[in-house]
Amino acid sequence: MEKDQLEKENIQLKNHIRNLQEAIGRWKRMAQDKAPRHEYLRERHDHDFHFIDVIVSDIPEDTPLHEAQKHMLETIIPKYHPYIYHACYRSKKYGWVCTLSKYDDEVDMTYLPPVT
Repeated sequence: MEKDQLEKENIQLKNHIRNLQEAIGRWKRMAQDKAPRHEYLRERHDHDFHFIDVIVSDIPEDTPLHEAQKHMLETIIPKYHPYIYHACYRSKKYGWVCTLSKYDDEVDMTYLPPVT
């Protein structure tokens, strides 16, 4: 049991270190007036769901819908697990874009005004 607990803590600490390194990089880029690194075309949160829009750059822009969906199912969706397929659309600027979502209630966005 103790070994499993130590392995869990080790993974958590490694993730924490990675998150801190990424945060330092973000602030450093901002301080140096460098462009931010965006992994997604668009990212948003709506009613406890986190949505990301991923550009599908490895297929031609004029690929038919169902062929594009099959490609997304085989290549894009597994890469972004635990996100699940939500939608896809074709953009004139970016080509195919895949929208993925996952349940995310990490931050409680409920605001209750103070009682006076």
